This record gives sequence, C-alpha cells and structure tokens, in this order.
Amino acid sequence: TGKLAEVFTELGKFYNSSIKLRRQIVGTLTYPIIVISLAVCIVYFMISFVVPMFSDIFKQTGGQLPEATKLLIKISNNSSVIFYTITGIILSIVILHKTQHEKLWYRKFTSELFLKIPVVNNLIKKIYLARFCQSMRLLIGAKVLFTDALALAESMIGYYPIEKAIKQAREDVIRGSSLHQGLLKHSIFPPKLIALIKVSEEVNAPELIFEKLEKQYSEEIEHQQAVLGKVMEPFIIIILGLIIGFILVAMYLPLFQISNGF
Repeated sequence: TGKLAEVFTELGKFYNSSIKLRRQIVGTLTYPIIVISLAVCIVYFMISFVVPMFSDIFKQTGGQLPEATKLLIKISNNSSVIFYTITGIILSIVILHKTQHEKLWYRKFTSELFLKIPVVNNLIKKIYLARFCQSMRLLIGAKVLFTDALALAESMIGYYPIEKAIKQAREDVIRGSSLHQGLLKHSIFPPKLIALIKVSEEVNAPELIFEKLEKQYSEEIEHQQAVLGKVMEPFIIIILGLIIGFILVAMYLPLFQISNGF
C-alpha cells in the first residue's frame, strides 16, 4: 500500500500493547501460583511426615479415632500415590499442550473449556476482542482491502472461536453482506461491539471505531485483572487455611479426647 513506515510504527504500537497485556496477565497470576505451590508443599510435608508421627502415637494409645482423623491417616498412608498421580497429571497436561497446542481439536476443546469458567471467560473474550480491534485498526489504517484485513486479522488472533467467527463473517462480506451483519450471527461478539461497528460502516470511519473499542477493552481488561488478582488472594488464603486447619484439628482431636479421658 506504499505505507511501510506507518505500518512499522503501528506494528510497534501493536507489539508494545501485546507485551503490556501479557505482563499484566503474568503479574496477576504470579502471586496465586507461588502461594498455591507453597501450599501444596506445606500440605504434602504435613501429610507425609507430621501426620505419620501422630499416627504412631494414636496406635500406641488405642481407642476409637474420630472420622476426620481416620480420613487424614488414610490420606497420609497413600500420600505418595496421590502426589505422583497429581504430578503425572500435571506433566501430561504440559506435554499435551506443548505437542498439540496448534492442532485444531485441541484449540477448539480448550477454548470451549475456558469459556465455561465463570469470570475468567469474560476476561478471555475481552483479551481477544481487544486483539481483534487492534489488528483491524492496524490493517485498515494501512489501507489494506477490507476482506484482506479480515483474513489477516483472523490469522493474528490466535483464539479459535473468534477466528472461526471472523472467517464466516468474511465470507458473508464477500457475498455482499456488511461486517456487523456477519458478526451478529456469532454470540462471541457482544452487542455493543456490533452496534459500534454498524455505526462505523454508516459513517465510514472503521479505523476510529476500532481504535476506540481497542482502548475501551484494554481499560476493562486492566481493571478486571486488578480486581481478579485482589479477589484471588484472600480466596486462596482461606482455602489454604481451611486445609491446614482440617489437618491440625484431625491430629489434635484424639489428643484432646485422651486428655479428657484422663
């Protein structure tokens, strides 16, 4: 299109925005991952080393153990099997992702799975909708043909439901339909986005509308990530406290019964 310098400038903005978004996601997930990993190590240590010591004491004292203590001892006796099973499952998932992440069936399955998770599904959709708007703004600003811009945007998204919807919408545009009519057939696109695209087609200002949509989605993503991070922190701490609390209660309850017996 004869606008190489402008395209490189817009590409710089595109990659800067993508890197910023990726860093925000990593920053949001870093704390929960560290806390969960530490919690797993603490629980595994208590079940594998602390609980067996108490189990020996309980065997020496005899008597009927509470159901919670029996359950804890049973888990402790099978802790190695549980640990290796969980480790094997995690490694299998990692290997599956590394080897199949570009396969169509895997992309379709994972995208449908994440869309069923409350709160997270809304954030994921906004991330890729922002990428769609960002891609279209870049391509339209470079004066790429509209149908070619849709084809290129489809390859830049990296998210199966939106890629599939864009492909079908592009076919509708080639047959003479407008973009907003093509997108209206797919629930992945919110009504607000479709309405604004319709306005952009009526006033012939698609680049401006896509730029506004990208900015709005980016702000919403940043806000939701901050809220999600703040909500996850106390939630993880509560779950960790309940697990450790159950272990402590299950271990000390027989000791209280023994002391009351004396």
